[in-house]
Amino acid sequence: MNNKGFAITGFIYTIFILFIIVMIAILNMFNARKNILDRLKSEVIQDVNSKIETASIQKFESSDQIQQFSAYKSGFYKFTLKSPKGPSNYGGIISFEIYLNKDEIIYMKVGKSDSSFNDVIVSFDKTFDSKNNIASASYVPDRSVKNMVNKIINDRVTYNPTYQENANNSNNGSVEVIAISKSKINDDLNRVQYIKSCSQSSLIRNENIWSEIRAIVSGENKALGKTVTIDSPGAKPAYPLSNAVDGDITTSVRSIINGKACIVVDLGRPYNLDSIHVLHENGVAQYDNKIYVSSDNKEYKIIYNNDIVENESGVIIDAYDDKKVMNIGNVSMPVEKKLGITWLRLFYHNNLSGKVYWDAVAQPLTEGGYDEVHKQSALYNISAFKNKNGKYEFLLAYNNDIIQWSQTSNPIDKTESVTGFVHIFNGVNSFTGLALSNSGTATLDGSRSNAYYPVGVIKDANGIVVDNSKTLKNVITELWVRIDN
Repeated sequence: MNNKGFAITGFIYTIFILFIIVMIAILNMFNARKNILDRLKSEVIQDVNSKIETASIQKFESSDQIQQFSAYKSGFYKFTLKSPKGPSNYGGIISFEIYLNKDEIIYMKVGKSDSSFNDVIVSFDKTFDSKNNIASASYVPDRSVKNMVNKIINDRVTYNPTYQENANNSNNGSVEVIAISKSKINDDLNRVQYIKSCSQSSLIRNENIWSEIRAIVSGENKALGKTVTIDSPGAKPAYPLSNAVDGDITTSVRSIINGKACIVVDLGRPYNLDSIHVLHENGVAQYDNKIYVSSDNKEYKIIYNNDIVENESGVIIDAYDDKKVMNIGNVSMPVEKKLGITWLRLFYHNNLSGKVYWDAVAQPLTEGGYDEVHKQSALYNISAFKNKNGKYEFLLAYNNDIIQWSQTSNPIDKTESVTGFVHIFNGVNSFTGLALSNSGTATLDGSRSNAYYPVGVIKDANGIVVDNSKTLKNVITELWVRIDN
């Protein structure tokens, strides 16, 4: 190639390189411009939403007349009730969140401090029938404040109820309402067509009972009137299965079987549910109480596994709340919030009538976990729950008596040796943290000098005490570990 050819080729390469540089500069400029516009757009939307949110606050002051709030859109609303002042100018504040359909009406009675009526009541019912009242607050002479926030009302769930007693309120009551945004955080309730509820009788009945099963989407019960089947060999319903989805909690389904029984509700098609409600019997705990969901009636996922004494709302699983179970090996352990903290239950022992014991001290440490009626354990996996500061935070419960503490040592690593022990709540001198027991009667214990505060008591442990005054008979023992830190 001659000099002229080299010159032309060099010129072309130079032009090409310059073109690439110019294009990169233009692209960078457009990208920077887009980022600026996106940021400005986000700020404008945030500012508009903030103004809309603020503008949407409605405040209802005390009045001699019944007042009403009409939902201007379908969605979640936060209500804040302030009771009239009590003695020494104190009252109470209640807040909760609830889903309302567009144009749905909430009625309010907002009392005055100098009136014979000093309640603040929020209700779906203009007559303020107590069964349709969502919440109420008032002061009484002893400076305590009555309050009520029903968990389920009109097939609606109230979320994040809070209560502040002895708040320094103004003279009269008030109700504030604001529209809010909520996001679903529990995907277990997505694409659900089948709901299976299983239990294994209760302390007072040798049968299983279901009062109602609800599947809620935007305040509508999709389970109402749907098909119900029984899924347990040998179990026969004593009453029509349709009683479980008739919308009436005074009717029920009972299985004539002393043992495990399950019923299945077919919703007809899959739904992304807001919540599932399963009501057994008010004031009674159904044992081995498990709830499963499925989209095809073949593969089921467990979403609840806990034996609790139910109230009139029963068991509730919300898509807007944290998941209710965590799978630890072969065991689905319950997750709950207590004392404002999220806990995972690692151990459960219901010593029913003083006759249910573990077979051996090693049994609660079974690799992969242990799950049987009245006895569940995932103690083998404690090491997974040490927090970032190198500590375990535990809550040990014997019926309603609880102890909260932290320690740095793993309870299943060493016998009668605890390090880093710190009382947090309800500390007692004789409790010094959990470690492997050398008593031969329990897997763990909480006192170095004796077998007090045992966890995992075996059958030959008759007479063992929980503390200085209480025997283990008829005691439910639970060990929880903190998981939100």
